[in-house]
Amino acid sequence: MKKAQEIISHYPPQYKKAAIIPLLDLGQRQNDGWTSISVMNYVAKLVEVPPMRVYEVATFYTMFNRCAGNGSAFPGS
Repeated sequence: MKKAQEIISHYPPQYKKAAIIPLLDLGQRQNDGWTSISVMNYVAKLVEVPPMRVYEVATFYTMFNRCAGNGSAFPGS
């Protein structure tokens, strides 16, 4: 939480949503290399946006792994 607040502090209060990408990155690093729905929901609460806004970012950028393990949504791939 302390690191997340530090990231948010780099942005003006009215632009907290600009911290979504760095916060998702932090959450992924702390969650064994993948971005779970819980991480995305937590980021949404922190920056005070609807969860869908965070889901959009996480699904658009390929650097966010949305599956545990090999990062693929398809078993065996």
